[in-house]
Amino acid sequence: MRLKKAFTENLPLKTAALVIAVILWLFVTSKGQTEVSFDVPIDFINIPQGLDVVRYDVKSINIIIRGYERFVKNLKKDEIRVNLDLSRARKGENQLSIREGDIRLPHVVSVIRINPSSVKVFLEEKTIKKVSVRPVVTGRPENGYISSIQVIPDELSIEGVVSELRKTNYINTEPVDVTGLRDEITQEVGLDLAGKKIKPEKDAVKIVIKIKRRGK
Repeated sequence: MRLKKAFTENLPLKTAALVIAVILWLFVTSKGQTEVSFDVPIDFINIPQGLDVVRYDVKSINIIIRGYERFVKNLKKDEIRVNLDLSRARKGENQLSIREGDIRLPHVVSVIRINPSSVKVFLEEKTIKKVSVRPVVTGRPENGYISSIQVIPDELSIEGVVSELRKTNYINTEPVDVTGLRDEITQEVGLDLAGKKIKPEKDAVKIVIKIKRRGK
């Protein structure tokens, strides 16, 4: 009975004191805090085997974070990442929500807003195809001409989504400049993959260029 009376006696005064205490706590904890906006790119993780991302409708996510000013002002953009888990995604169109748990950021700050809160991701099957390798040569040899060009290997297996491999029938090498050459050369050169979303079995091939002098 006495315990109940202790809680109920002067209840309005005690309620007012509690409200004031909460307000003071909120004021103290929020003092010195600030909010900052970042545009963060999306990283896709745990892509199902045999599939790959072909496109998605959002290139970056706008995130508003809150934290103490001394921490936030030193925060770098590359310290914040959006890691979107695709382990349950399927072939075709997937509408995926972006949650606070998908965002990697220092523990001293918190996420206030995520915009947009979802992204549409399209996945397609991957396959393997063999294509020819075409040498790209620039310039002219000194007092002669190119008698033959050999690429080793002259074919490579490439991996990529079906739609990309359907329009890829060969790969060019990076340019080899033969300006001023007099003799045969053997050179390792990379592959020109600009604009192609494919993965070749090798990053480079060997080119053998034979030069024949005029008059011989």
